[in-house]
Parts: sequence; structure tokens; C-alpha cells
Amino acid sequence: MSGTNLVAIKRAVFERLAAAQQLADMGAEVAYAFNPRSQPRIYVYLGAGTFEQEYITLRGGGNRVPREEVAFISAYVEVWEPGSNMLDLDQQAVEMGTVLEEILAADANLDDLPGVVYGGVSGGDLVQEHTDSGAGVTLEYRLRFVSRLN
Repeated sequence: MSGTNLVAIKRAVFERLAAAQQLADMGAEVAYAFNPRSQPRIYVYLGAGTFEQEYITLRGGGNRVPREEVAFISAYVEVWEPGSNMLDLDQQAVEMGTVLEEILAADANLDDLPGVVYGGVSGGDLVQEHTDSGAGVTLEYRLRFVSRLN
């Protein structure tokens, strides 16, 4: 395995979210990345990713050196409603975020995705916004996955 596991992890997380019946029942549109042309009222999408790698051996000689990678991916839950109560929107975003958390907790190594040791939610932010047309909440989750790469 070479390079990074970041894109494989992001794809695996997206596939699980897109298949989640609970999110569909809540009326959420799920996307691999933010699409400015599609702004549904309830939106779950993945954002930017970063990774860090650390060598786990000092072996050299031109071969790829085994390393541990920590990948971080942003996942967003957005809820927008004309003239809505902010507390209700917060609660709705948290309920949808709980689905994300449960999906990752149930499959922390993404069905044995090559190299992935474990992953899950490592933190997040709640952003509230009022506009002329209503209110919105964005709940950003920071996902963290650890992989062993060769």
C-alpha cells in the first residue's frame, strides 16, 4: 500500500452515510463533497481531509518504509429552516450527527479497509446562523482514522 489512505477512507465513510436509511428517513441529502449548486434544507456532506505520517521503523535502502498514518476528515451536518427556532435546529443536527457517530462506532475499521486500524469522531464545532430567510445550523465533525501503511 502506498501513498495515503485518506481518499479510500473518505469514500468508505461516504458510502456508509449514503446507505444510511436513518438519514434518508430524516430527509437528508448525502454528498461526497459540498456542492454549491445543491443546497438542500437538510444536508450531510464530507469536506477537506488532511493526514500525517510517522515512520514506524528506521529501515532505509530505497524500499517504502512502513509508517503510521493519522487521517482527519471533516463531516458536515447542515439544517436550514425558514423562520425556525435555533434550539430545534440544534437538536435536529445533533440527532443526525448521532447517526454518523453510530455508523462509525459500529464499523471503526471500515469493514477491514486495507491498513485501517480504527477511526471515529474526534471532535467538532457547532455553528449557528441567522439569515433574512431563516435560520441554519452547521454541525462539523472531525473524523480521525489511524492506518498502518507499507
